[in-house]
Amino acid sequence: MITGDEVAFPVNVVNALAARYKQLYVDTAPTPEEATDIKLRPLNNQDRSETMGIYPGIWTPNEDSYEMRGMQYAGEPTLGRYLIMIQNFIKESDRERGAAKHSIFATRTRNVLYRDPVLRVALPQLVVTDLGVTERVKRWEVRSQRYFSNELGGTWVYLSSLECLIETETT
Repeated sequence: MITGDEVAFPVNVVNALAARYKQLYVDTAPTPEEATDIKLRPLNNQDRSETMGIYPGIWTPNEDSYEMRGMQYAGEPTLGRYLIMIQNFIKESDRERGAAKHSIFATRTRNVLYRDPVLRVALPQLVVTDLGVTERVKRWEVRSQRYFSNELGGTWVYLSSLECLIETETT
């Protein structure tokens, strides 16, 4: 029976990333109004300015990692890849200020994935065992970050969409 109490991949990764960005962008804000809003879903134009969306995108097997580990697990890949999407959203009436704010927001979000010592420790600790097989984070990388901007009814909107690849190993 699925109770929803346990957390598996990729939601455990989404939760770990959201918790860390909350520590960096929400808990350190001078006032609640200045804090980044973090959503666990794709963003839309109804979200307020300075919102971050974190959500799973896709799982794919590493095609080169299929092994024969006994008949019980025959045909299962050893390595899997989860694509986690991280969006940054800014709304601003002044185009130049909006572009500058969005550039900082998107760059800092990406740099956390590369440089943050807390994530460097936390992500490899994500381990899930299901049906006798243990899955754990082995590595992660930023695949790409796309930028979009547009003017809607006198307000400039800026959105970046970052692809973070999480590679896991099953044993």
